[in-house]
Amino acid sequence: MPGYSPKLPLSINSSDGFALTKDLTEVAKQNFKMLVLTSPGERIMDSGFGVGMRQFLFLQNTDGAAEALKDKITTQTEKYLPYIMIQEIDIVEDEKFLNTFDVRIKYRISGINFTDELNVQVV
Repeated sequence: MPGYSPKLPLSINSSDGFALTKDLTEVAKQNFKMLVLTSPGERIMDSGFGVGMRQFLFLQNTDGAAEALKDKITTQTEKYLPYIMIQEIDIVEDEKFLNTFDVRIKYRISGINFTDELNVQVV
């Protein structure tokens, strides 16, 4: 069975050469994770792509900073992955470590009625 895209991180697979993502829900989740983890300017030919969550690490811990991050996630998703509908975004600061937070994003993939959650720890 052919795949849709290389599975990240890249790994060798005896049947396909590189391991491939063979499920559309996994492709969508991988694309969403890359959007969230990429910093603006990092992607070649599209300097606006990416949320850049690390830039929010050293901002004062205020509701305004959390809302700015939520807005950035939402606008980037609407622009680059319009098939993903964000249902909820929770941002939790790690109280043990300074400048560390967890982002939990509940989302739905339109058209196939698939719901999932993306969890990212930013350090």
